[in-house]
Amino acid sequence: TANTSVGEGTPSKLKTERVVETVPSSPLSYTLFPVPGSPTSLFANWSVPIPRNGFITGYSVYCNTSINQSFSAQVIGPNIPTIRSVVNGTTLAVTFSTGLKPYTQYECYVTANTSVGEGNPSVLATAKTVEGIPSSPTNVTLLTVGPNTLMANWSKPLISNLAITGYTVYCNTSANQTFSEQIIGPNVPTIRSTVNGTTQAIMFNTRLDPFTQYECYVTANTSAGEGSPSEIVTAMTAEGVPSPPINITLYPALGLPTTLLASWSLPRPKNGIIIGFTVYCNTSADQAYSEQVIGPNVPTIRSVVNGTTLATTLTGLNPYTQYSCYVTANTSVGEGTPSKLKTERVVETVPSSPLSYTLFPVPGSPTSLFANWSVPIPRNGFITGYSVYCNTSANQTYPEQVIGPNVPTIRSVVRGTQLAVTFSTDLNPYTQYS
Repeated sequence: TANTSVGEGTPSKLKTERVVETVPSSPLSYTLFPVPGSPTSLFANWSVPIPRNGFITGYSVYCNTSINQSFSAQVIGPNIPTIRSVVNGTTLAVTFSTGLKPYTQYECYVTANTSVGEGNPSVLATAKTVEGIPSSPTNVTLLTVGPNTLMANWSKPLISNLAITGYTVYCNTSANQTFSEQIIGPNVPTIRSTVNGTTQAIMFNTRLDPFTQYECYVTANTSAGEGSPSEIVTAMTAEGVPSPPINITLYPALGLPTTLLASWSLPRPKNGIIIGFTVYCNTSADQAYSEQVIGPNVPTIRSVVNGTTLATTLTGLNPYTQYSCYVTANTSVGEGTPSKLKTERVVETVPSSPLSYTLFPVPGSPTSLFANWSVPIPRNGFITGYSVYCNTSANQTYPEQVIGPNVPTIRSVVRGTQLAVTFSTDLNPYTQYS
């Protein structure tokens, strides 16, 4: 319009033109959220800047951990390590995971871009990524404590900002190949022990066998689940007393009336290095012995052999006597539990002399004598019979007990259950007999 002193004139024709672009103002309504189930992701959304100051060509989201003070002061530049996600100008939200760590607090802002350049940052928003499963515990060691006990120690996973709820120690014998491959599942027989998240050591003795090589590893747990296994460590439990020897045999030695032969097999498990075996024997009449009570009050026959010997000869036994025997094994720790009891009888030999022998005349029978006696002690076998030898006292060699074909004797034989005999054959009246 033009103006005179009278006033303003009529408008000219209307013309339209746009002012050149500049950098945009800050995006509005900026929010930041963790992504459930994704411990390395965050979700950001926003509204378009008002004013836009140009055609929005894209948005950039910048994030860094809250400990970066320069970042909190919204200084953006090449020397500030940041996580950046770029989207086009029509997108008002983004889920980003590149470079994020689980269970970590992040500060983020968003900027808008026109062809002129990048605008001012939005307000700063803060969010924490959700927990993830932890990495492996570190510095795992396994120490021998005793024959049934191992101690495991470890340090926290390298990503230490997770809320560790517990640790699990898995152990198995070294012979289990699938265990060495760290396959954890219901089909892998393992020894398992769980402790809380503040504990970094455990002494465990459940189901461990003495003198056995074990492989163990440790996992950490968070609310998100169980993490990956640590490196496998190996240790052997200490020696213990051995289990009983097995396959015990006991049999007589033919022709040797004071001997029994014993043999056995190695204990299973050995529980250590077997340094010797001890064989204990006694007569079967000893009730305490039959109950396998070993001690100073139990009289026993004992034979000790080295750890590589699996048999022994027991000598000095009584003929035709029943013995009960058992075997124990020894390690450097001590003597193990007894084997099963085995019973065997020593072979027969000739009996000892009959006892309480007496000889009487028979009243009214001038050609008879009556003899009686008691059974021999020891018998040395099953008594099948008795023989009574008599001769006149004039035979000087006979009283010296020389019996043979050249000594004329009177002999009477009875069965083994008979302990007396009246004999009259070849006896003369009123004659002295020995």
